Amino acid sequence: MPFTTIYGDGTRVVGDGTAIEQALHPAVMNYINVMRSSTGGNYAMSVNEIDAVNNMVQAMVANGIWSKMKAVYPIIGGTATAHKYNLVDPRDVDAAFRLNFIGGWTHTSNGMTSNGTTGYADTFLTPSTSLSQNSTHVSCYIRTNNTSNEIAMGTGRTTVPAINIFPNFSGLSYFRINSGLDSGVNTGNSNLGFFLGNRISSTQTRNQRNAVRYVINTASTGLSTRKIQIATGLDSGGFYSNQFAFVSIGDGLTDAESRAFYIIVQAFQTKLGRQV
Repeated sequence: MPFTTIYGDGTRVVGDGTAIEQALHPAVMNYINVMRSSTGGNYAMSVNEIDAVNNMVQAMVANGIWSKMKAVYPIIGGTATAHKYNLVDPRDVDAAFRLNFIGGWTHTSNGMTSNGTTGYADTFLTPSTSLSQNSTHVSCYIRTNNTSNEIAMGTGRTTVPAINIFPNFSGLSYFRINSGLDSGVNTGNSNLGFFLGNRISSTQTRNQRNAVRYVINTASTGLSTRKIQIATGLDSGGFYSNQFAFVSIGDGLTDAESRAFYIIVQAFQTKLGRQV
């Protein structure tokens, strides 16, 4: 493996006598430092992982997406400690929206998977205090496709208004973004890929699976006071048991931004060798 030196000014040098230097985004530098600290489980990110994260962030900046992010979970490393950090703010405190894993989970370099019976993750992000009623997105990249007919991420089903992504229930995907109504669309009868729940106005959501957008006319009715959780709609008792390889929460995205976002996240997964 080549020797890698990362400098405090946000540059890294890879190799020996023929070193390559590349600037790192400050958020990536902070993330690397936390991951390789004792708090982060002393996880030393590989050169490829550093490049994957940095390329993703720089592309998000270039497309006007990064500034809209409240939480981005790259899910790098193979442990709960490594997987919990929010790239936007990688402090190990609730206010930074780091994940708290509850119940049974499996963590690998490919992602994180609930056991489907007890496992979920708390983001500590409450929509009513951190998001905007008419401009909100949540997203998740799913790598496996079992028959889990549950909410992949959200605030639950029985308490409304709610935020939910329900990737596959009887062949339909359901999206609820700051409303009291689950809106189902046929996205291909699969849990696989990149799912984006995206409200862009008081009357419309423009959701997405991979590169296909689904426009749903549904009114926003408020912001949930329940925290967003991953792998559950906990108030309805179900747990989602497919593998997550990326999760984000933030402001709503324009059509151009949502298209770019999919391309960026897919490129990130491809560089890590875990694309679907």
